[in-house]
Amino acid sequence: DPKSFSHFRAQVNLPLVMKDSSIFDINPIWEERWIQINEQSSVMHLRGLITWLTYTRNISGKWSAMLAFIPRWNGETSIQFSEGFQAGGAGLLMYRRDPTLQFKFGMYYNREFWGNFFMPLLGLDWTIDKKQRLFGILPGYFTYEYRISKTISWGGNFRTFTNSYKLGPDLSSSVANFVRIDDNQLGA
Repeated sequence: DPKSFSHFRAQVNLPLVMKDSSIFDINPIWEERWIQINEQSSVMHLRGLITWLTYTRNISGKWSAMLAFIPRWNGETSIQFSEGFQAGGAGLLMYRRDPTLQFKFGMYYNREFWGNFFMPLLGLDWTIDKKQRLFGILPGYFTYEYRISKTISWGGNFRTFTNSYKLGPDLSSSVANFVRIDDNQLGA
């Protein structure tokens, strides 16, 4: 367990709906992490710039598909853009059983600094009733939402991230030149 850990994340979602109802989505994410392992170690300042470029298209009345290209630049701030590039992607098939229930399944891939990282995906988008909704894609995120009005809702959220960050020569050891972070978050 680290002595201290701070995390800041900002992201924007910019969907573009095409004439054929397909959707091109740009989702840039900026994150900062400060980690100190113990009293003797210096603080690692890690930075990530991730951009999900996603295309979603209806295949039939009940089926749709999503493909994503995910370029990343993760690393210690001094080498983030020179040595921290990773390429990844994801694919999802979505089946809409009825207007209130959709199932999702697919695969995620990223070329992490320790090697190839594959993860199966399983998702759900369920409108329980007029006020309640349960949605997400596991193991990445899952959300329960309760609508109070058209503009206000409350709920709970689970999110998880697996990221690796390239370390510069001052922080890397002879064993590893990266740090891996498996981050699980609960929110309300």
